[in-house]
Amino acid sequence: MLIGAGLLTATWACRPKTLSETELLAYVKESANGLSKTYNLKPYEVTATLRPTDLVVQQLTDQQTTAKQKDSLQKVYAKYWYFNVGFSADKQDLLNVLQVQNYSKFSEILQVISYRMPTYAYLTTSQQDTIPLADYSYLRLYGMTRSTDVLLVFDKQKAQQTDWVQLNINEFGAGIGDVRLRFNTKDLESTPKLQ
Repeated sequence: MLIGAGLLTATWACRPKTLSETELLAYVKESANGLSKTYNLKPYEVTATLRPTDLVVQQLTDQQTTAKQKDSLQKVYAKYWYFNVGFSADKQDLLNVLQVQNYSKFSEILQVISYRMPTYAYLTTSQQDTIPLADYSYLRLYGMTRSTDVLLVFDKQKAQQTDWVQLNINEFGAGIGDVRLRFNTKDLESTPKLQ
């Protein structure tokens, strides 16, 4: 038991403090780091991956952004957790598959993903608290990826003093079922920074 605990502590202590953009993207996608989780119910797959705050802020800035402006944005956006959630069917974009199979179902699911996600998605904590969506965005990529992607945003201050948070996405008409993906808060909070 002590050997396992020591190994866990050593592994956790070896996490890098900073990474390049490419390295950070690879780091969060690596399932061993606890920042990407997948739910499978053939033919469906749902993958939720943490989007680090540094990458969110980087998307909002350019070369003319001053260090002071970046710091200000970092303080605002650091209050939230961002999860990229991808929905696929047979390893293809869920909406593209539905559009071919059943246009009325496609239309209904598009409405849910675009406008009604707060009805279906929320976090629960190890303290049995519920954290509603703070914001979300359907990323309209029109079949350019293998999944229908949604960015879900949650207030992480509501999850202080918790061991884990669970991302819950209830069945919304696509036939995927109820999705439950649990993340260790230490993993979420110890994500390396962007160099």
